[in-house]
Amino acid sequence: MTLEFWCEYRTFAHLGNDWGVHEPTVRCTVERVEAALITSAQFQMPKKRVFQEAQIVCSIVAVDASEVPCERPKKACRPDRCRSAQDSSVVGTAASKSSTP
Repeated sequence: MTLEFWCEYRTFAHLGNDWGVHEPTVRCTVERVEAALITSAQFQMPKKRVFQEAQIVCSIVAVDASEVPCERPKKACRPDRCRSAQDSSVVGTAASKSSTP
């Protein structure tokens, strides 16, 4: 009954039905067998291994995340592609379009 409990992971109620005994009887039987195995020297579990404590290594990294405008070389402004030249041409065309009927 105890081996069925360990191997098949069945409940005490199912084991009791199969063996024709009550659920508390199955529980008591399993506990008695486990206690006998624990006290026996033949069925000792392996001892816990003592591991060395891990050395904790910490490192701190500081990052400067301030916003600084990029320093780029100025482009030479050609009159046909200069922004101020484009702005004046747009204003002139807008004024001429509004005066025409």
